Amino acid sequence: MNRGGNDMQRGSPMPSEPRWLVAAASGWISRRFFWLVNTFPHMRKFAYGALFDMVAAVTPKLSSVTMMNYGFADLDDRVSPITLEPGEEPERYSLQLYHRVAGIVDLKGRDVLDVSCGRGGGTSYILRHLGADHVTGLDFCQRAISFCRRVQTDPRLTFIQGNAEALPLPDEGFDAVVNIESSFCYSDMETFLSEVRRVLKRGGYFAFADLRAKAEVSELLASFDHSGLEILEETDITQNVRRALELDGARRANGIRGFIPRPLRAIFGTYAGVPGSRIPTLLERGEMAYLCLLLRKPLEESAPL
Repeated sequence: MNRGGNDMQRGSPMPSEPRWLVAAASGWISRRFFWLVNTFPHMRKFAYGALFDMVAAVTPKLSSVTMMNYGFADLDDRVSPITLEPGEEPERYSLQLYHRVAGIVDLKGRDVLDVSCGRGGGTSYILRHLGADHVTGLDFCQRAISFCRRVQTDPRLTFIQGNAEALPLPDEGFDAVVNIESSFCYSDMETFLSEVRRVLKRGGYFAFADLRAKAEVSELLASFDHSGLEILEETDITQNVRRALELDGARRANGIRGFIPRPLRAIFGTYAGVPGSRIPTLLERGEMAYLCLLLRKPLEESAPL
């Protein structure tokens, strides 16, 4: 949950409860949430949907907050940073992840689908900085889509509510599909990949990035092997994401403290990857990996394995 801008300075203090009691309750809520999604995978879509809906509900007027991923930072300081507009700087690391993933292929003049687009900042980046002709953003959360339609007003952008595992879109309608840091929410990865294959034109590209527990990586890669899509590139960007969270940590933590009600801060902080929370810790320990893949739909169709 990438937070930025002066909007995040507003606070929601709850001074009547002892701090230790509120912190304990917040931690309990966070632990139970992750127990639920890990124990019942078929519930992930609805549990995360409720969480993202909560994000949208408590941040409806934060138009400067348009990104919801953990970000990407080059490890080589000699690499020139991407050029951004002044208003985009607070969300630099999250936009750099979109650039790293979607910018692998030439999207100039292409019709692109951004699945699980969140608050639409990455969708807009694909259009404005990567030269796409038209970009469709799809998200399960209706409040997120309403936010996108209000804030992202370029007529070359379209935002629709929908299920990533049953895309409400025609066959072979897109030159490229982008999916960043959201597939961990899905109930069935292979169903999602079959939908990606269906909506891609022949020869079209699928740009993907997400994190998984180390024990789940082989299952994720197997789902790609069985998808009928050709893997062109597979890169582990764990250290890049970890570095981005370090560089962006203070801003994320300040945003949580400044805007989120105290009983919800633990779960929001875990989701946001604030310093010391679950995601940065697992990445540092090597217990979680973040992968970036580029795939292509074959020019000649054949049935998935």
